[in-house]
Amino acid sequence: MKVEEAINLAYQTATGKTKTLSPGNSKYERMLNIANMATMQWESEPDVVWGSLCKDREIGVIDDNTSYKLHEDVRTVDFRKFVRLTKDAQNWTFPFISPQMAKDGCYGVIQLGWRLDFKGLSEQMKGAAIIVPIVRHAKKLTKADDIVEVDDPYWLVYMIAAEFVRNSRTKSNQYGNLITLAQSSMEGMKNRNGYKFDEVPREDIWL
Repeated sequence: MKVEEAINLAYQTATGKTKTLSPGNSKYERMLNIANMATMQWESEPDVVWGSLCKDREIGVIDDNTSYKLHEDVRTVDFRKFVRLTKDAQNWTFPFISPQMAKDGCYGVIQLGWRLDFKGLSEQMKGAAIIVPIVRHAKKLTKADDIVEVDDPYWLVYMIAAEFVRNSRTKSNQYGNLITLAQSSMEGMKNRNGYKFDEVPREDIWL
């Protein structure tokens, strides 16, 4: 669903009016801001990692360094998976480890802020591409034809509509019903998603 469509559905849901809002209209711009705030809320939903935001990302090539920067759109890494190094027909895998495990001499990768620090690189690995399992941020909605990345776009429609009417003298009584619809949509997304992982590497994962 395009963001312009989501905003107009939200406006119709909130007001009952079929008027079409376009970029530049004050109500459209207000709803666009709400859409971006709600999308940030969705991507940060507690105890959920949205599979649609997960991907393997090449972040660079092994050289003389042991530390490599993650891209700015990365929210976190998937600690349950492995970092892969690939060069020609050769492949190496590195587990994510905690700082304490690194101190104990374990082989793997530590996330230090927005950098990955490798323990156990060898000369043979130089020139290998670094493939990292990441969870990215949802893209900010700016243009009318931007695609809504929320798994169920109707959750975003309900959230936009709810926030739009929340302080309205004539429509605020709809707020509770719209939030209930959004909560139902959220539960459906969670059930279909079915994917969770630990936010930090556990000491026992690789035992």
